[in-house]
Amino acid sequence: MFKPGHAAISVMAKSMNYDVIIIGAGTSTGFLLAFLAEHKTAQILKILILEKTKEPFRKIYGTGNGRCNFSNIDMNAFSYYSIYGSEAWKKRAFQSASRLDVKDFFFNNGIPSYHDQFGRLMPYTNSARTIASFFNRFLKSNNVELKIHSEALDILKIDNGFKVIYKHSNELASARGKMVVYACGGSAYPQLGTDGMGFEILRKLGHTIINQVAGIVPLETKETLFHALAGLKIECKITIGDYSRTGELLFTKYGISGPNVLYASNIISLGLLRSPVIIVVDFLTEASFTL
Repeated sequence: MFKPGHAAISVMAKSMNYDVIIIGAGTSTGFLLAFLAEHKTAQILKILILEKTKEPFRKIYGTGNGRCNFSNIDMNAFSYYSIYGSEAWKKRAFQSASRLDVKDFFFNNGIPSYHDQFGRLMPYTNSARTIASFFNRFLKSNNVELKIHSEALDILKIDNGFKVIYKHSNELASARGKMVVYACGGSAYPQLGTDGMGFEILRKLGHTIINQVAGIVPLETKETLFHALAGLKIECKITIGDYSRTGELLFTKYGISGPNVLYASNIISLGLLRSPVIIVVDFLTEASFTL
């Protein structure tokens, strides 16, 4: 699968061989390298990492408004909303996830953390750079090769593993690996490389791709008098069908945003596939007032 516009790109002659080829240098890759190093496995594996953008871990810097909310103290299936996942899947997923306490993992690696009123965990430095710097150290291993500005174009099955064809600085190149780890994210942030272009590669390999809907996003609403409140933040309760949440709501010139809306956006996006969605806003959430 070659994209339009690649006709003028020259082809590098020889494929290099690796034990593992990782496509995407983001959070998942950082954790994988950290786990391999912890178990001394990284020392015996020759690893190639292909990163489409100009540097690794760029999305980390933007999480939590630059603070990197890496987990939550309330990690359980009851607090998790999944559009397609069944209850059985959720149970298995959280049983697997509970084997790793991310808070303790970072603390044991010299990164203490704190949590806010919503239970979101962030490094005590209040900076996403702390987490990115921790992962960056594993890229410096002698047997890990990072190629930036390298976009995977295709993955081919071969007798002893896989062949990855990629574009690197206006040249076509290829690499062979016994294993390929695809860690490119979805299509949530095209500016940081997660543009969803890799789904077709995975589909060609026989994987099932689940339809995506927008999540953790602000909402555009029909223009009303409320648009005049742009910039105002207020604690309130929002209700969409059976779902409700109390927290901060931000009025914008195009609609509404803030934590309340971001948390509800998955449910709203799914509802919009069927019909218009009505959001009920309760501005007086207290049961009573005192003098």
